[in-house]
Amino acid sequence: MPYTTPNFWTERNAAAKCRQMKKRGMPDLDGGRFITLTVNRELCPDEGGTWRLLEPPEAYEMGKARLRRFIARLRKRYKIRRWFWKMELHQPDNNGLVYAHWHFWFDYGGHIPGEEVTKAWGLGRTDIRRVRRKEWTYLFKYMCKQAGDLPDWLTSMTKVRLFQTSMGFFSGNDAPPEDTPSPRQLDDIDETKNDCAHEMDTIGERIVRWTRCVVARSTSSDGSQRHKLLVMQTSRWGDLLAAFAELRIRLGITQADCEIKTQKITTTWLTQLPPCLQGYT
Repeated sequence: MPYTTPNFWTERNAAAKCRQMKKRGMPDLDGGRFITLTVNRELCPDEGGTWRLLEPPEAYEMGKARLRRFIARLRKRYKIRRWFWKMELHQPDNNGLVYAHWHFWFDYGGHIPGEEVTKAWGLGRTDIRRVRRKEWTYLFKYMCKQAGDLPDWLTSMTKVRLFQTSMGFFSGNDAPPEDTPSPRQLDDIDETKNDCAHEMDTIGERIVRWTRCVVARSTSSDGSQRHKLLVMQTSRWGDLLAAFAELRIRLGITQADCEIKTQKITTTWLTQLPPCLQGYT
């Protein structure tokens, strides 16, 4: 089956992240406040006193550094217990530049002046509104969407946080422990356990690696299962399906011994892997 790790970098991984958050118990967002935070990128005072256009990486670093202080300022004045923020990307501007912005939700339902929010942020425009119950489904889907088309300045980084919550944000008690991921949702830590070099991969390199990995699950005669991560020599899952289908026809393998579905291949001859697969862990 295709390898999936819960994050917001790809569409498949974002869907896995959505399922993970539901299992952990999403709180009721009705009545809370939803704020959009942007960075004024048009003019910025330089160290020498001149004004210039902010480059997207600079705007991102400024916003990232300000988030913690912004949250602390609001929590100091208002009874905010649960909150989350998520980073999104603007559409490319007329020059093709892609800038970041942030969405921030918290569980305080009282009035907060927009001017106060803008002053606390201090980097550009803000927008604040109340979340109504009928908007909750849309908001959750919005939370779970992937980051979008990623600019080079972002994919060249090694560590970027797209989403963060307060402690105790999730309310579910039936969520699986963080260290026992499902076969489709192997955690990044498990993936890099035997290969520390992966920790230095850029975001772009990780995305390519994720799309080329598949999870092989083998069941022994006593019913125990073992999972193994394999890497495709092809770049797409569809190419792997085609390779298995060609191999099944060429070797005369019956459907009972090799069943090929859109998202899963079930076979009794995993040891006879096609050349488009190789062992990974």
